[in-house]
Amino acid sequence: MQNEKETLLDDLFEVGYDQDKLIQLIIDAFKKSNGEENLLQYGDLLYRVKNYDYMDEYEKIAKETKYASARQMVVALIGESKKEAEIPLLISLLEDEEIEGHVIWALSNYRKSEVYEIMQKYIDHPRKWIRDIAIKYVAKYEKTI
Repeated sequence: MQNEKETLLDDLFEVGYDQDKLIQLIIDAFKKSNGEENLLQYGDLLYRVKNYDYMDEYEKIAKETKYASARQMVVALIGESKKEAEIPLLISLLEDEEIEGHVIWALSNYRKSEVYEIMQKYIDHPRKWIRDIAIKYVAKYEKTI
């Protein structure tokens, strides 16, 4: 992991912190990965940069199960875009236990009846943090109807 951090820092210096180049470097790191590397910090960095111009690439990363838990923050980023076109993708990712909680977190950004129905199913989820997101969402949504 230390080598990956050093490589990332080297890459940042090389591109001079140009946001588009940085994002492309991170996306390329995912593409070049065979899924065995620890890509968590790359996903986290994409989340921190919060550039929504690369949604197609983020979607590909989110769908690719070989990236395992490294997809978590990419899924969160997709949700924070609040682009309604992303809702079907997020719903389809709920079946993936590795990122399920982050999908719930991502979906909590949308005030839609279809999301409300999903959240109702998660208010009894065994994992507390997921359950808490669902409970908060349902309570907030019900105040608006």
